[in-house]
Amino acid sequence: MTAAVNVSRFEGVAMAPPDPILGVSEAFRADTDVKKLNLGVGAYRTEELQPYVLDVVKKAENLMLERGENKEYLAIEGLAAFNKATAELLFGADNPVIKQQRVATVQGLSGTGSLRLAAAFIERYFPGAQVLISSPTWGV
Repeated sequence: MTAAVNVSRFEGVAMAPPDPILGVSEAFRADTDVKKLNLGVGAYRTEELQPYVLDVVKKAENLMLERGENKEYLAIEGLAAFNKATAELLFGADNPVIKQQRVATVQGLSGTGSLRLAAAFIERYFPGAQVLISSPTWGV
């Protein structure tokens, strides 16, 4: 009898380096200088280093509360219902590739930039894989 081996398709993908912006925030927390300024993550802060919320953001938050929405981070692949609806819209809900779960869909943060990075990743680590790009589209 042979043991089953579980090999990941991502086995040959090297771990990415640490995020440099988060490193700036970590260095800020470790710095004891009383005159330090945290310029790392682009968040507004008061002189007491507390988060400063813009009035327009407060209005948006109130609107979300009225609608019963929250501000939780999405899973890294995005909103599952959005991904499912997108795949079904593109291929058709009854398409065999949907029924057989052969479509991978992720919600791209910041639009074309994240999608370009995803295509480059697939090209590098999965040679010969097919990526479908809409037409018309931004330049590739």
